[in-house]
Amino acid sequence: MVEKLFAIAAAALLLTACGPEGGGYSRLAHGEMAAFEFHGTPAPATEASFLDANDEEVSIADFEGKVLLVNLWATWCAPCVHEMPQLDALEAELGGPEFQVIAISADRRPREEVEEVLRERIGATHIANYMDNNLGFSLGSTVEGWPTTILYDREGRELGRIASPAEWDSEDAHRLIEGVIEATRS
Repeated sequence: MVEKLFAIAAAALLLTACGPEGGGYSRLAHGEMAAFEFHGTPAPATEASFLDANDEEVSIADFEGKVLLVNLWATWCAPCVHEMPQLDALEAELGGPEFQVIAISADRRPREEVEEVLRERIGATHIANYMDNNLGFSLGSTVEGWPTTILYDREGRELGRIASPAEWDSEDAHRLIEGVIEATRS
């Protein structure tokens, strides 16, 4: 526990010294998260919307104030299904007023079927599921394949992404997320 707190504090100091520009965040992407690609400068999020649990349109701007980890997935994508329990555990552990993991399904299946796969087959009970049936959000975010996971800062800007499955239950993933949460506190 002490090592973990020390690593988070060191990451926060490093990010404060370097700032988010100039590769400050990219120093958090190592080990299991080495494939995570941070942008040199935060990029604007797409304005494209996706559907919440009530089939109301929402966008990344609706989550302003939180660090947001958005996983674009589909029930037919085996690597997506494989990493979903890890993302669900990440949300259970770190989710709250400063951070949230959401899943946005690219399925064309009815929401009820997607929810059944997510909740019953996969066993994910903490992660919020949204729908992108028309792929507007995915295309607007220039997603080229599934799974793709995008990290947004508290202002709704894209910090970076990983366009492959990742080990979201690893210490490296927690260090990356906790480092960004800490570095973006006001």
